[in-house]
Amino acid sequence: MFLTDDFILKNSFAKQLYHEYAKKQPIIDYHCHLDPKEIFEDQNFTNLTQAWLAGDHYKWRLMRANGVAESLITGDADDYEKFCAWAQTLEACIGNPLYVWTNLELKRIFGIDERLTLANAASIWEKANQQLQTKEFSPRGLIKKMAVEVICTTDDPIDSLTYHQKLAEESFAVYPTFRPDKAINLQNSEFPAYLKQLAAAASKEITSYQTLVEALTVRISYFQQRGCRLADHSLSRLGEEAYDTAALEAIFQKRLTTGTLTNEEIRQFQTGLLIDLMRQYAKQGWTAQLHLMATRNNNQKLFQQLGPDSGGDAMGDDRLASGLSRTLAQLQAES
Repeated sequence: MFLTDDFILKNSFAKQLYHEYAKKQPIIDYHCHLDPKEIFEDQNFTNLTQAWLAGDHYKWRLMRANGVAESLITGDADDYEKFCAWAQTLEACIGNPLYVWTNLELKRIFGIDERLTLANAASIWEKANQQLQTKEFSPRGLIKKMAVEVICTTDDPIDSLTYHQKLAEESFAVYPTFRPDKAINLQNSEFPAYLKQLAAAASKEITSYQTLVEALTVRISYFQQRGCRLADHSLSRLGEEAYDTAALEAIFQKRLTTGTLTNEEIRQFQTGLLIDLMRQYAKQGWTAQLHLMATRNNNQKLFQQLGPDSGGDAMGDDRLASGLSRTLAQLQAES
């Protein structure tokens, strides 16, 4: 048997800790990309492709590595054809976590104790799709089935958080997480347009670095009132160079007037704004999560066709320790 009750539990201590303690614990997910609107509306998935493949760029990435045509990944191919392409990919990636996760989900969630292959794809497709039409397998049904207690979604500062409020009476909690990447990544072409959206959400004109911080602070309070206790930042690198508020203001104005910044200026701005935001998080008693050294949208053709988060990111190899140390040291000195 592949996925026995003692899968990857190699000794008696591991078995005892898992079966007597860990297995009984609820899921508290403090970082995910589930859509609160989808959870609230609670519409059943039409089939396994929609549940598994429609929005999972990690699976897309693996399929591309296996030579699968894009039409069978994000294109207009039939859902069953896409599912078969995924099954065929799985057969070539034994040892990859996605191989284990896929088959574990089949067993634990659907009660299908078979390894997915192209040969049995049709029967698994039928068995799983039948279950997906039942109430137990709706988004909320699946959350309850897996004993999820807390879900923390990933939310932009301008989000209304309407669906978090609508889910407030559910048996599980859905909390927002403050993710201000679009405000920090001033090098992106969308930055000026985003400032207008942020200004509208905060009811505050943004004309300077200071008013940017103030607008984000307004939104932090808004998130706080709606259950948020976490922030989340994705940065490739933190700045090592000294800076002050005047330098951050000059960088902000330069971005709005010329649009061209050096890498050093970008890092100074990102690190400075991160620290200013962390001061606000500390006042609210929040915890900040840092996602560091990911290089985004490496495949520019893919990015132009599908946008961000489509499977074109990778691990970075830039310098990290010195900038992170400097940032944490500054925050510690103020605590």
